[in-house]
Amino acid sequence: QRRVHGVLLDMDSVVCDFEGQFLKQWRASHPDLPWILLEERTAFYVDSDRRGTYDTARSHQIITTPGFYRSMEPIAGAVDALREMAAEPGIEVKICAASFGRGDVAQQCEAEKREWVKEWLGEAWLERFICTKDKKSVPGALLVDGRPDPTRHGRDPADVPPPAWRHVVFTQPYNRSAAECEGKPRLDHWLSWRDVVLPLLRAP
Repeated sequence: QRRVHGVLLDMDSVVCDFEGQFLKQWRASHPDLPWILLEERTAFYVDSDRRGTYDTARSHQIITTPGFYRSMEPIAGAVDALREMAAEPGIEVKICAASFGRGDVAQQCEAEKREWVKEWLGEAWLERFICTKDKKSVPGALLVDGRPDPTRHGRDPADVPPPAWRHVVFTQPYNRSAAECEGKPRLDHWLSWRDVVLPLLRAP
């Protein structure tokens, strides 16, 4: 019997174009303020970029605006790749997203991500949707995520148990030089998912 491998996929900046959406909304909301080219972004959180261009208050106001997550464009090739992956024998694909903020803000974010999945992938994909801030507790063989270290969240202690999955870095400008990504496998574009994911699943 063929072994089934769980492949977990983050949404923001992996399946959905969070970076492009944020830049578009920032420039529309603050046309007179400076902004950063997408290729020059250096930190996972927009308000942590070393130049200090995106302050926390204005950044969070944009990110929490109703419709922000719902109206993101897909990353190039993502929708087709997810469907191909789901049809690949021996792979069980799950979308493993995290909500932004807490309380009502987090609920709104999760609801919009569910709407995005339904629109772009179809209602059946909602059965594959997981939303959690603690991704390390989700079982799987691989997690494709652009965050340099998706095992840590907030003030987690350093001695938390390691996740079952291996982190595959979805390349974004802010993680190209991140020390946490050193030595990890990378997926640079969805067109090459078979060349990256399948050998990793076959590895002992």
